[in-house]
Amino acid sequence: MSLFKNKWFSKLTGKDKQEQAEREQTEKDAAELAAKEQAEREQAEKDAAELAAKEQAEREQTEKDAAELAAKEQAEREQTEKDAAELAAKEQAEREQTEKDAAELAAKEQAEREQTEKDAAELAAKEQAEREQTEKDAAELAAKEQAEREQTEKDAAELAAKEQAEREQTEKDAAELAAKEQAEREQTEKDAAELAAKEQAEREQAEKDAAELAAKEQAEREQTEKDAAELAAKEQAEKDASQEAVKEEAEDYVFKSWFARLGAGLSKTSSIIGSGIAKALTS
Repeated sequence: MSLFKNKWFSKLTGKDKQEQAEREQTEKDAAELAAKEQAEREQAEKDAAELAAKEQAEREQTEKDAAELAAKEQAEREQTEKDAAELAAKEQAEREQTEKDAAELAAKEQAEREQTEKDAAELAAKEQAEREQTEKDAAELAAKEQAEREQTEKDAAELAAKEQAEREQTEKDAAELAAKEQAEREQTEKDAAELAAKEQAEREQAEKDAAELAAKEQAEREQTEKDAAELAAKEQAEKDASQEAVKEEAEDYVFKSWFARLGAGLSKTSSIIGSGIAKALTS
């Protein structure tokens, strides 16, 4: 009976040690899982910090590009104002030259009129004696005046044509300047649109990276929860198996104890009956 009890106690002690070892292994696994989760959280924080640094660098580059674009536009505006000022100075000089030419032409015509009047006075003084010469001179003078008028009209026409050509050249220069400014504005708008598209693409890439990082963290959390659930299920199964084994051993012990007590009671009863029979036969 003692041997049976010792064997049963040894089996229980062995089960306890096995359960202790399994609990220690479970705690070790839980500690390793916690360390793994800590390392993953630190890596996620590091990735987030690197992403923030990258976004900061991109924002700074964007601000730098915008500053350079503003400086370029300022330089172009200053160049446009300089060109306009030079064009205005050129037009002013041309107007002054035109006025000077007109004044010289008027002075020339005035001198010619004065000379004509002088010739007419001399012609009147010599009228009788020099009529024929006067008529000849008058004819020559008329021809000369006609030629001078024609030359004057020719000069005036050339001056008008020159002024017209200068106005057309001025209008052409103004049109070319306007076209240049339009092209520069369009190029500036194109550069701004490309910069905006680049920033949009960078924002979308940053959002995509953040979404992938969040998905990765979610998958890791789900895997961690799955591992923890499997570990808990494993511990529960081991606990249930241990309790079932202990229950079976306890039932086996109770049955054997009851059977042993029953055998001892039957043996004692048989002795009493045998003793009673022997006493009856003796008497």
